[in-house]
Order: sequence, then structure tokens, then C-alpha cells
Amino acid sequence: MNSRQSNVLDSSRALKALFASNPTVPTSVLGLKEAWDEFLSQLDVVENLAQRQAQRLEVSLVRRDNAVEDAIDAATELAGTVLSYAERKKLTELAVNVRLKVTDFTSARLDDRVRLVQRVHAVIEALPATLLTEIKVTAAMLTELQKKIEDAGTALAAPRSTVVEKSAATELMAAAFSDLTAIRIRQVDPLIVPLEKKNPEFFTKYVAARKLIDRPGTRTEEETGTPVPPDGGTPVTPAVVTPVAHTPEVVQKAA
Repeated sequence: MNSRQSNVLDSSRALKALFASNPTVPTSVLGLKEAWDEFLSQLDVVENLAQRQAQRLEVSLVRRDNAVEDAIDAATELAGTVLSYAERKKLTELAVNVRLKVTDFTSARLDDRVRLVQRVHAVIEALPATLLTEIKVTAAMLTELQKKIEDAGTALAAPRSTVVEKSAATELMAAAFSDLTAIRIRQVDPLIVPLEKKNPEFFTKYVAARKLIDRPGTRTEEETGTPVPPDGGTPVTPAVVTPVAHTPEVVQKAA
């Protein structure tokens, strides 16, 4: 999200809070409730994109590594129980199939580690029920291990998914902000004008909330004399105002 978009989002949140604290305002002007509801709906779209864009890749990487480690630990513990039994009973083939060494994992790719754990699970799960009972391996133990393997598999894809999500959100952000600003300027602003006389306190707060904060790369009130919308539209000004007949999105000072 760039500086201008951050400005618009902050301003939109301020407007949302203002309307929330004045719940009767939307119904005080004909058509305002419908316009405001559409603005809130588009703000939800922007908020969702902002959340998607703000996802941290580092978090996904940590979760991935932790999930794989959990699966390895669970498999190593269960395999150790079966290996001990196999060695004691001279079940050589079983011992070979469940024997896990640290180097089996440290030298393997993450996805290969998960596949190795899954293979060990399959070997143990395929043992006769009577043998599993004798080893004291329960169905619950196998289910728990399988769940951790599945969690690890999901976590493996998470970093890539995060990158894709962030990229997609960034591409959609410009259009979403443009739509949000257009709704505010063309639908909400004209209906706020009557409130300068009907509800001057709300009108003043609306104008204040609508102003953009001075941030690098943003046209500001100091530069233009009025709060400038991010798409360059004509702003609402806290003076005697009248909407222009053929361009309802423009609200200007009366001469």
C-alpha cells in the first residue's frame, strides 16, 4: 500500500467512525443511507485487500518450519517405539523400515522430510492390529501423527501462497481504492452538503475526517488549500456550498 492509499484508508476509517457515532445521520438525508452502505461495502473490500497485502512472509516461513518439525518429532517418537520392539523381536525388515536418523532429515528438502514421515506412518499403520496392540501403538497415536503430517503439508505451501496473495492484493488495490474514492465523491459528498445547515456539527467533523494527512508523495491541504482526493476530484469545503447541476461529484464554494 502506498502513501496515498494509506491516507485514503485512514480518512475512510475516520468517516466510518464518525457515522458510527452518529447513527441517525444516514436517514436524515434522502438517499444518504444507500450511498453510505455502498461506501461501507467497498471499504470492506479495501480492508480485506489491505489485510492480504500486509501478510508477513516471515510468519509463514516460521509456521512452516514449526509444522514440519512437529511432524518429524511425532514420527521419530512413534518410530522409536516400533523400532525398539522390532529389534527386541528380531524383526529385521520392520526395524529397517522404521529406523530414522537425524541425517535422514537434515540432508533432505522440507517436502522430502514430510514424505519420509508419511512413509514411516504408512509402514506402522500397515502392521497387523494384533502386533500394534502388542507394541502398544494405538489408532489415536496414528491419527495424531497423520494430522501433524497433513498440517506440515499445508504449511509447506503457505509461504508461496502468501507471496501470491500479497501480489494479487497489490494488483487489485488501485482499482479498489479508485472505486472507494469515486463512491465517496460522487455519491456520499453531494448528500452531505445539506447537513451544513441541518447538522453543522456533523458536517464540520465530516469535512475534517475527509481531509488527507500530510505524508510524503501526497498532495496535501498545505499545498492546495483544501483536502485533495487521491484521484484528483474536487473536494468538499467547509463553507457555503452548492452542488453543480451537471456534475454532482463536484462540490464547490458558492461565489
